[in-house]
Amino acid sequence: MAMRSFWLWTTKRRPTWRESRTEAAVAFAVFGATGSTSLAVVRPALKAAGFEGSLWEGPNSYRAASVLIVSPCYACTLVTMGTLAGRHRFFANMCSRILGRFVPFAGRILCPPARAALRAEAKS
Repeated sequence: MAMRSFWLWTTKRRPTWRESRTEAAVAFAVFGATGSTSLAVVRPALKAAGFEGSLWEGPNSYRAASVLIVSPCYACTLVTMGTLAGRHRFFANMCSRILGRFVPFAGRILCPPARAALRAEAKS
């Protein structure tokens, strides 16, 4: 019961960030926290995998590994934090756009309640 009410809350239709300052503030906070968190997770993971360096100073293997690992990690962290902030539909859509550049099936990342809500919205 609690999980169902949570999904109903996080997948309900909300004003866009351009229409509401509250929505803009929530979106900016989630994007900011997600960037910091994903880097805090990926840097030690790269170090544990044996990649030493930085994006500026190299080596190229560190740069490639960083881009390939940070992007999916960022997308997953974004949808998780966005869902916890009650904005699953918006952030799952953003995540699918980010992952769509890497993975062809990224559109399936939406949970069933969000997918159903988007279908119902498209019909009306």
